[in-house]
Amino acid sequence: MKNKFIKIFVLFFSFFSFLFISFFIGLTIYFNNYSNTKISISSDTIIEINYGSSLKRVTEILYKNNLIDNQEKFYWYLRLGRPDSKNIQAGYYIFSNNISYAQLVSSLLNGRSEVFKITFKEGQTLKDLTKSLSNANLALKEDVEAFLVSDNLFSKINPPIKLIEIAKKDGIGGIEGYLLPETYFFGKNDSLEKIILTMNKSLMSKLDPQILAEMSRQNMSLHDLLTLASIVEKETADPKERPLIANVYLTRLKKGMRLQADPTVIYGIKNYMGKITKKDLLTPHAYNTYTNKGLPLGPISSVSIEAIKAVLWPSESDYLFFVSKNDGTHIFCPDLKCHNKAVKEWQIDFFKKNR
Repeated sequence: MKNKFIKIFVLFFSFFSFLFISFFIGLTIYFNNYSNTKISISSDTIIEINYGSSLKRVTEILYKNNLIDNQEKFYWYLRLGRPDSKNIQAGYYIFSNNISYAQLVSSLLNGRSEVFKITFKEGQTLKDLTKSLSNANLALKEDVEAFLVSDNLFSKINPPIKLIEIAKKDGIGGIEGYLLPETYFFGKNDSLEKIILTMNKSLMSKLDPQILAEMSRQNMSLHDLLTLASIVEKETADPKERPLIANVYLTRLKKGMRLQADPTVIYGIKNYMGKITKKDLLTPHAYNTYTNKGLPLGPISSVSIEAIKAVLWPSESDYLFFVSKNDGTHIFCPDLKCHNKAVKEWQIDFFKKNR
């Protein structure tokens, strides 16, 4: 009886061992085949994995970005087929076509596809961009500065010769205004040429047929459009004011009045300390619209498509002046009497009260 029980036990043990081994082998073969499955990606896809993301969260991100076709299946692949997936790193990643699930996971584990997020904001300058690229460890500050005034770059973007001359002499101008303010993602090995030209091509791609047709109708060059749009960009924090401010400057240009735009003066000051003085306003330089008539030499910052459209399609008004209300918005005036009153209220009296 005892021997019979032992035989039955051995038989059951062997049977379940066989089932377990068969299941394990089958699972291994299945995950191996699944690992080698190619991902169909129509265009480069960028994702962000946040610190502390669980496997379920990682799977959810991949699924929402169409990098995997079955959320549940991939989750169990990570849990059972890739025990090393607990070491997935946080960061930004870019994925292209013709990679497998195994390669996707490997990239998340070792950061080979990690990319860096660069945000170039409306109204920022090339100096701001230089800091951003340097802080992201995409390039050394001195390398960016050197490339931004290189003949190689100028031959690709082709700004007016006067901008090239002042860029080489004073470190301003050059391709200022010719890069689209936007959020970009660049890889560790992307060259400065690729980074800057990508930003320039992004701007050019935003100049749709409607914008180009209106430029042609008004006989306005791209350079003049970007120059005036950059002043509009710097003058207001309120998008609704852009068309009004654009109209003020366009009207002043038509009347032969100086633009007298403070941001143009500031742009030409080498060591601006945050406060503009009367001396600054009266010191001539290529960008000073208090001492020079017409537009400054070139753009003074990056410009949004909204600022460009504001210049092409300004609001109709008889305003010739505007005064800051110190909150990002302005008081608009049609004549000097109104302007002087606004200056007294919002500049002289305001700052006396808030000393």
